[in-house]
Amino acid sequence: RDSRHHMKPDLRLDLHALSDRLILAGLPQDVGEAELLRFFAKQGATNALVARAHGNSFASVSFPSTAEIARFLSRSVHAFADDGETRIASLSLTSCNSG
Repeated sequence: RDSRHHMKPDLRLDLHALSDRLILAGLPQDVGEAELLRFFAKQGATNALVARAHGNSFASVSFPSTAEIARFLSRSVHAFADDGETRIASLSLTSCNSG
């Protein structure tokens, strides 16, 4: 049996870091708070909240302090187990210029 058949597609999100939380934009409709917290709790997160409005989904992921945010952002690749398979999350940081 081809295990790739059941794999979820890669998830690409816009991420904004604040002092004690990450804001995620472009969240697919089938991704919920429990799934986000399974991943982010391993990175030190304490809570995940998803908001959906007008066909768009966003999430706020809370951390105890700026130190956990900095630690998360300092690594470009994160590995985690999800439903018995190891998944890789990679961060691609971009910069926005205003003006």
